[in-house]
Amino acid sequence: MATRNFNIENSDRWAYDISNNVISKGEIYSVDVINQSIENILMTYVGERIFNLKFGSNLMLRVFEIASARMGDDLLNDTAKAIQRWDSRIQVIESDMKLTIDVDTHTALIEIPYRVKSTGLTSIFKKKIIN
Repeated sequence: MATRNFNIENSDRWAYDISNNVISKGEIYSVDVINQSIENILMTYVGERIFNLKFGSNLMLRVFEIASARMGDDLLNDTAKAIQRWDSRIQVIESDMKLTIDVDTHTALIEIPYRVKSTGLTSIFKKKIIN
């Protein structure tokens, strides 16, 4: 087995893609990686990360407090802003975002379509949230 030696001085500018066993300078544009990034943003409460208190979104605090369509629209707008603030690789297609709440099962489904800026690839992030 070959041994690799490498030195990463500015770790914020490098990415290690374990699935491909490579180190690359730049960003990874895999849909799986981007979906994980979106999930990290949405499932992290603002103020939860000690070294970056502004990171995250308020989705989990507000999703089951929705009392009107207007509040749902505001939540989707805030969610899109949080994603675009923290992941510059993508453009959220806000007009096609969906939030479906099922009061009988106490679940919510959020669908966030996006476009990868560098490649033009489109995909949809889907997350079922259980209260």
